[in-house]
Amino acid sequence: MSMDTPIGLSEVSAFILERATAEDLDRISRLIGQRHIALREQASADVRVGSVVVLADVKPLYFNGLRGTVTAISSGRGRKKATLRLDKASVIALGTASGTYAEILDQDSFDLEGIPLLSCRPVAD
Repeated sequence: MSMDTPIGLSEVSAFILERATAEDLDRISRLIGQRHIALREQASADVRVGSVVVLADVKPLYFNGLRGTVTAISSGRGRKKATLRLDKASVIALGTASGTYAEILDQDSFDLEGIPLLSCRPVAD
């Protein structure tokens, strides 16, 4: 098979399951990680102050699915971070998910700081 011939997922799967060495698997794992980063960068490329976003691929895990409006974007240590003003439903979700945030349950919104911009997924209008 030449390098110009596209291969499908079935060929890749067969290679991994039947022929890949430990070194091949290590390389594939690194490439998968690089691809995940590239996809996260693409997904967050259009995030600006004022964008409504939902959080994904972020820790702590209970932050995933929270929704809010980006109120600030800052750079630090090579990574961009966002401050999100969470909507009421997300305030309730966060306040019930973690005792650390229990005191925010009576608020209509909450500013969550230091969220990696790569974890912000724009919500379609």
